Amino acid sequence: SANWNMLEYARRVVDRAIECNWQIVVGDNANGVDAEVVRECNLRHYNNVIVVGVAQKPRNNGVRGGQYIQRGSSHGERDQMMAKASDRMLGIWNGKSPGTEKAYQFAQSLNKTVHLMSFENTFVS
Repeated sequence: SANWNMLEYARRVVDRAIECNWQIVVGDNANGVDAEVVRECNLRHYNNVIVVGVAQKPRNNGVRGGQYIQRGSSHGERDQMMAKASDRMLGIWNGKSPGTEKAYQFAQSLNKTVHLMSFENTFVS
C-alpha cells in the first residue's frame, strides 16, 4: 500500500512529466501509486498516457483521452513488457512490494535508465 509521501511524490513526478511532455506509462492498479498517477493525469487533463493492464478494461478506469493496452497474462509479465517499451523507469516503492522490486531489477537488466524511490521507512503504524 502507498502512504501519503508516496502519493505526493507520484503527483510531483506527473508534474515533471507534463512539464517535459513525456509520455507516461503506468499500470492499472485501482489503488496506490498507479491510481494516483491516473487521477492526477485526469485532474490535469494530461492524456499523453498509456495505462497497461492484464484485464480487458483498466481496473483504475484509465486516463480520459489516453490509451489502454491489455498485455500479458500476469502483472509480472505486464511489468516486464512495460519496462521493455519504456526509455526509463521510475519505481515508487513501499519497501515491501515484490512486484515493484522485480520490475526495477528487470529494467536494470535491460540497461534502462532506472530509479527506485524507496519510501520504506516513511510508514507510521
